[in-house]
Amino acid sequence: MGMKTKTFVCCFGGGGGGAKGFQGATAELRGEEASFELLGSFDNDAYACKAFEYFTGVPQIRIDARELTPALVR
Repeated sequence: MGMKTKTFVCCFGGGGGGAKGFQGATAELRGEEASFELLGSFDNDAYACKAFEYFTGVPQIRIDARELTPALVR
């Protein structure tokens, strides 16, 4: 079977270390392989948002988690 791509959003992404790891990761389960595509992230720290975008190449929205709604996450 071919490689599938799974998408993900990184909640409270910080400086992007965890997200960067996912970007380069692959997984295999029961003969199926998958890679990961990062769609975006959110955090409330302005410096972390800049670092996240620099390291991952994907934007991170600066927002307080208490202000999030399901529509914003989508």
